Amino acid sequence: MRPSAEQFGKRRANATGERLSALAGLRVQPWLGFMLFLALFSGFNLALAGVHEEKPAALVIGVVPYNSPRAIATGYEPLRQFLQRVLQREVRLFTAPSFDEFVNRALQGRYDIALAAGHEARLLQADAGWLPLVTYQAAFDVLLVKDRDRSEIGGFRDLDGRRLGSLGEGSLTSLWLAQQLKEHAVAPSELIFINGADSLAKQVLSGRFDGAAFTRLGFNQLSAAERAGLSVFLQSRMFLGRTYLLSPKRSAEYALIRAGLDEFAESEAGKAYFQRAQLGGYREVLPAELELMEPYAQDLRIRMTTPPRAEGANQEGKGHVAK
Repeated sequence: MRPSAEQFGKRRANATGERLSALAGLRVQPWLGFMLFLALFSGFNLALAGVHEEKPAALVIGVVPYNSPRAIATGYEPLRQFLQRVLQREVRLFTAPSFDEFVNRALQGRYDIALAAGHEARLLQADAGWLPLVTYQAAFDVLLVKDRDRSEIGGFRDLDGRRLGSLGEGSLTSLWLAQQLKEHAVAPSELIFINGADSLAKQVLSGRFDGAAFTRLGFNQLSAAERAGLSVFLQSRMFLGRTYLLSPKRSAEYALIRAGLDEFAESEAGKAYFQRAQLGGYREVLPAELELMEPYAQDLRIRMTTPPRAEGANQEGKGHVAK
């Protein structure tokens, strides 16, 4: 039975009480007793001052920018509030303007917990010693979709010379799409990157994009009307989905943080969150899953050693065009 986050705190308090009890049982000479009393009294006052002055360091969670900053902040607010309460410390939530910048910030140690895509999780684990915590139960693969009424697009080769959309550069979705374009010798006229499945769907349904790559999770979270207007005509194999990892600088707190996540999963707030986001719950991260992400992690390493495009990526979902 894994101890809860609150039980960890009780164990620390019990250990402190045992040490104080042992000290009280010592027998000393009267004058030594008076000196010991003065020392203990002074130390006690200093300790009290320290309690008032020092606060546990804030726990910083970084979330991969798979959606707009506002949507991410709203979606993960129940988790932030829950962890802040059970861990009794401030918890802060951040994202990044691009997928590449998210990984850079994690490697720089700016996050304590990273909620990363599968290929990013592999890179952080293999290259920087980050510790996998949990992933989601929901299936994760990539879908290529078109407008259901576009009968002239029957297969992948029909996308040659057409405009395509995908999640931001550096995302697993965009890396998979680039691989498929190369394997099928398809050259789109434009490939436009947008953060947010809802924005991608609108571009396809409006006719601006001839096709777009989504994660299954993002596709399932579209409205019923949007899903009804789209048709899936290619899908990837199953991948490791978004994964929670703990920074190696916080490795001593692994059991505490994992206990907090497990408690969230069992709470009413957690169950409501999983149901609303169609995530199913948490599960263990399998080593083999991480190893299977290595080719995409290597693609990401190559990207990150290549100078960025001058125009950059846009975190608000307006798009980044590659020609």
